[in-house]
Amino acid sequence: MEDNNITNQNNQATDQNLSETNSSQKLTSDSSLNVSSGTSGTNPEPVVITPKNETPSTPIPSESEVDEKIRLAKLAMEGPERTARREQHEKTLETKNQEAELKKQLAEINKNKEVLELAWIGLDTDRGAIKNLINPIIDKESKLEQEETTLEEQEKATVSARDKEAIEKKRQAIETARQAVEKEKWIYQDRLFKIEDQIKDNTNAYQKLLDEEEGVLQKMEKLKQSLI
Repeated sequence: MEDNNITNQNNQATDQNLSETNSSQKLTSDSSLNVSSGTSGTNPEPVVITPKNETPSTPIPSESEVDEKIRLAKLAMEGPERTARREQHEKTLETKNQEAELKKQLAEINKNKEVLELAWIGLDTDRGAIKNLINPIIDKESKLEQEETTLEEQEKATVSARDKEAIEKKRQAIETARQAVEKEKWIYQDRLFKIEDQIKDNTNAYQKLLDEEEGVLQKMEKLKQSLI
């Protein structure tokens, strides 16, 4: 009886071990299936490959190169006779454009000349007016100087102290008057000198305009000769 119990216990233990073994194998099998299923269901990321542009870049021609090619194209298609007519026409137009520009410069020069001419008239008028004021002052100054010189000579020839004193007082009064006249003359002369400087500057500017005018006229003459 006791032996049967031991045998039954051993059988139960064996069945339990088999059950655990089967469960472990099932779990292992399920895990393998899950891993396999997950790997096969994932799509790999695409690799983008940028193709290289192996077409050589064409250099962009410069403006002068394009103009030269156009000129050669015209020569090739026009023929000698039409080319000559076209070139003559283009030359005439270019000459007229240059002539118009020179005339514009000439008009500007004449305008500036007129400004200086009007300024000269005004300055010359002022100069004449000041000279008219200075001339009487200079005459008066000259007379006072002469009187002063005469009194000095009289003083030297006079013996009497009283007479010398009287002559000296007259001479001093004349000297004071002469100095006042001289100061007045200096004021007008200073104005006159400034006007003379302005006239000189304007004259120099006018001479430069004449040089420019002469240069423009020479260019215009050359243009006329080029059309002959």
